[in-house]
Amino acid sequence: MATTSKAAKAVPPGEIAVEGRKVGQVLTAAKRIFLEEGYGSASMDSIAREANVSKATLYAYYPSKEALFAACVAEECSKHRVVYETIEAEHLPIDQALIKVGLQFMRFLLRPEVLAVHRVVVGESGRFPELGKAFYDSGPCLIETRTAEYLKTVSERGELDIADHQIAAELFLAMIKGHVHLRGTLAIARKLDLAELERFIAEAVRVFVAGYRPGRTASPLASSSD
Repeated sequence: MATTSKAAKAVPPGEIAVEGRKVGQVLTAAKRIFLEEGYGSASMDSIAREANVSKATLYAYYPSKEALFAACVAEECSKHRVVYETIEAEHLPIDQALIKVGLQFMRFLLRPEVLAVHRVVVGESGRFPELGKAFYDSGPCLIETRTAEYLKTVSERGELDIADHQIAAELFLAMIKGHVHLRGTLAIARKLDLAELERFIAEAVRVFVAGYRPGRTASPLASSSD
């Protein structure tokens, strides 16, 4: 028996724009509620009211509070990930590229609203393990993965000599965070001095690049494992 195929229904541009606005309303409202009330106290009801959408619409976009929180984190982190496309397009030397990545990353992490989200996660993930997982998978894990991809690319070009790109990415991100991010999270940091931050990141990059420079002497640990 012959079957007929249905053509995909075209969505008018106006409807796409409306959907985009609704998603933006939901995410903006959710961030505000999560920060003001905390993850545990925030409800999908209050977020729907704040966003001026129905609960049915909210659940159509995000089936759970965990998924909504993850989307809020992912949206913020997506703004940082594009820096890698920028430095690749500019063909920057590896040290300049990593300094640019480091500055972008730290200026992102030290934004008041990003620090506030981090405090919410640290404070509530013990009671709500799904919160910590949603935050990690949608934020730090994505940035770490993208950093590892970039380090793999420059290693394949011979600019660095990296055997494990994932470990290298973790080390790089940890080095440029230092205690600067910890002080910001604890709200004991003085006003950000950009020149001081640049010097710190440049030194971290210098040490990182020196550790992975092609032709360097292998570490004792690497030698002993052969």
